[in-house]
Amino acid sequence: MYFGWSYTGYRKGWQRFDFITSELRKAGHEVYVIGLKKTWNDKKQKLLGYFEKTDEAINIIGPKWTSMIGNIFINTLFIDDFFEAIMFLILCLKVKPDAVIIQNEPVGFSFWFTIFSKIFKIKTFADYHDLIVRLGSYPNKKGILYKLGILINERIVPRNIKGLTVTTEFGKKYFSPVARKIFIIRELVDPEIYNNVSEEVKNQIISKFNINLNKHKILWTGFIHIRHLKSLVMLFKAVSDIPYKEKIQIIIVGSGEHLPYLMRLSKTLSLDVVYTGYLPPQSQSLIALYKLSDIGFMTGVNELFMHFVAGLKLSEYLASELPVIAPSLHGIKEVIKGNGVLYNPDDINDLKQKIIFMLNADLKEMSHASKEIAHKLLSPMAFRNILNDFINFLKCNERENKIKIIF
Repeated sequence: MYFGWSYTGYRKGWQRFDFITSELRKAGHEVYVIGLKKTWNDKKQKLLGYFEKTDEAINIIGPKWTSMIGNIFINTLFIDDFFEAIMFLILCLKVKPDAVIIQNEPVGFSFWFTIFSKIFKIKTFADYHDLIVRLGSYPNKKGILYKLGILINERIVPRNIKGLTVTTEFGKKYFSPVARKIFIIRELVDPEIYNNVSEEVKNQIISKFNINLNKHKILWTGFIHIRHLKSLVMLFKAVSDIPYKEKIQIIIVGSGEHLPYLMRLSKTLSLDVVYTGYLPPQSQSLIALYKLSDIGFMTGVNELFMHFVAGLKLSEYLASELPVIAPSLHGIKEVIKGNGVLYNPDDINDLKQKIIFMLNADLKEMSHASKEIAHKLLSPMAFRNILNDFINFLKCNERENKIKIIF
């Protein structure tokens, strides 16, 4: 998989991706992981680019001058991506994989490589864990780049490849008119990680962040991006309108440019809100907060890209056995089955009523439902159950017992 949505090279940490590669290797398949990096050590590397082999991956570093040209022309012609795709093609011709899986980001790279893959008859698939253009690649929704990006990402690339993987049933339905084959692999997490924290760590977190065990604790985690701000403001205002708001504590784990606004708002509304700042994924501090909380809160706007995904955050809530309050969006609804409630993301009164319902519901029963869903749909065991189907999907019904895959 071309895993290049930062320019620092491949690094472990995306659980869904790590599970897929790990389980493929356990099943005896040869897997190459490719990353994207932009650091140069000498003039030769700056002129020609190079391949960097690490213990975990092979990083592609394109020529520096292509990045400079791309920046000058705002990468309108995807010049930088073109040369990275050329280098990836060279690597594929050398390795001769049975299947290549590329990520839907960056869009220009996917465009160029899928053209090359058709010419050189390289069996190529794409992994769409979101709709990257709509999510934020091109923020100007009226601009030509935005329209071009959607055309490439959602029409041209899916038609050029053998098949694609998505994270939800809604994603499969969305791409079914243009893609040949579609396979669903959800946002995978390991429930064991989220249920392994000591009482000592919990007590440290209680003391450090003034967690009130006598209150109903509603937890939200993530980067405070503009697309999450609307729901967080709704949460604050809905809680402030509940007669017994003093019995509720909101825990916000994360940072972002809108954090100061939230802090001022919670003070104005006289809410008990704990702000922890950023906590590393899978850290003991974060896991302790999951286990100390009563409800996990999901944010989301009523836009196509949010209907398309369920989100890693939701998987982590369920793995931690948290009941959830989540927006009524198609991808999210697929994993809310008796383990929480759905609110209208445009209706603050509906959110208020759903919060009141949850505070009076049997959260232990919902917690048990979250645990069952996490193991059934989102765990390593869940992926092992579909592994053979996934391999057959990549083989396109050919008869090889073991295959060589570039991720």
